[in-house]
Amino acid sequence: MVVSTASTISVFAQQLNQMSAQPSIQDSTVDPPTLTLEDFLAQVKANHPVLTLATLDREMASAKRLETQGAFDPSLNGEGSFNRFNSSSAVGKVQEAIDSRLTADILTRYGAKLSAGVKLARGDVKTPLSPTGETGEYFGEVTLPLLRGARFNPKAVKEKQALIGEPMAAFKYRRKELELLLKAIEHYWKWVGNSRKLTVEKQLIDLAEFRAGAVKDRADAGDLPQITAVEANREVKRRFGSFYATQRGFQESTFKLALFLWDTGGESAQQPAASQVPDTVYTPVAYTDDQLADGKLAALSGRPELNVLGFSKEITELDRRLAKNNMLPKLDAFLSQGVETGEDRISGAVIKAGVKVSVPLRWRTVKGQLQQAELSLQKLDVQQKQLIQQIFIDIEDSVSAINRAFDRYEAASEELDFAQQLAEGERTKFKYGDTTLFLVNQRERSAASANKKVIDAMVDYYQAVGRFNAVTGQL
Repeated sequence: MVVSTASTISVFAQQLNQMSAQPSIQDSTVDPPTLTLEDFLAQVKANHPVLTLATLDREMASAKRLETQGAFDPSLNGEGSFNRFNSSSAVGKVQEAIDSRLTADILTRYGAKLSAGVKLARGDVKTPLSPTGETGEYFGEVTLPLLRGARFNPKAVKEKQALIGEPMAAFKYRRKELELLLKAIEHYWKWVGNSRKLTVEKQLIDLAEFRAGAVKDRADAGDLPQITAVEANREVKRRFGSFYATQRGFQESTFKLALFLWDTGGESAQQPAASQVPDTVYTPVAYTDDQLADGKLAALSGRPELNVLGFSKEITELDRRLAKNNMLPKLDAFLSQGVETGEDRISGAVIKAGVKVSVPLRWRTVKGQLQQAELSLQKLDVQQKQLIQQIFIDIEDSVSAINRAFDRYEAASEELDFAQQLAEGERTKFKYGDTTLFLVNQRERSAASANKKVIDAMVDYYQAVGRFNAVTGQL
């Protein structure tokens, strides 16, 4: 059923009205559960439209296999005719005959055709028909290819290729899944990182607002000049500006994350709430050479591209064998044996046996097909080597990204410790009048910047781990 554009827009409008009428997760009195990476990826795998489309492709491959198998379905065939014709032996004399034939036929995958049936030819039967007994002739027939068409024939090859196409479609689905999950992981960690940056900005504002109040009290008491209170208030506004910019980044990452969340009905799910960001994540660790080697081994069996390439070679090899078979002369043996019944029958079996031969004088079509298949196999061999090399380089690159992000994370964590010590020391000095508010604000902003470096390194690390799992086929 085709849905018009107007009706589709109407459906979306109704959904928007329902969404606006319902309270959001953020307004709910009960906080939604934490959205862990495992839960997030499970929902992506279960309901995302990209994988739904890939599932349909897998089903189409099964339908294609069923179509090719239909070539070997048995059939029941019948025909009958009445003939009134001029006699060739006595011109001007009317002759009449009836002829009918009913067979059950089946084509085997080897290429043989088997038939069993009954035929009836009575009256003034003319050549090439032969009369039968009064109640017909019951027979069995077989046509057997001896050279061309034996084992490798177009219908049998199509079925074999369709059978290969089913697992091939499953690996294509897996390739789509890996690509989608990797993108989802990248956006998930951006969402977590932006949430943590927003927390840093909130903490900065809390510090600035608390100090602005304390500075105002001291300025009112005459301990500090009024200009210091102005500077404290200015810093509050400055930090609010930074907070709003970071808040926008978090909202943007939330919107992008929501693109991966769909419900079981195929509708876009509600956006994740800020309260669903996980509070804790595992501590980054460096990857070893053993993990690198294990990843390469895992990729050889787990990367779907390699499996798809292997199936492509099997399909092309069938094309090559079919082309080689088509270069053989056509030599078919046939045998029909039956028995007549009723009056006017003959005793013993009715037999027809012989061979059919066909030898092309030129072979350009099949030679072209054979050359194409052989060249395709050579291309697939080159592509396989290239793909393995690319996969290994991707794995090495992802491990390098993991370890460099880990190094940055450790360095940034140490920098953060020092920056926090400096900020705390500067606040203490300001308390006793040994420094300026300008330096206090600068130290706090430096500490916040160091904190954001830790967050960026953490996000890069987890994204690199996700990429490692994807390029090794273990995601």
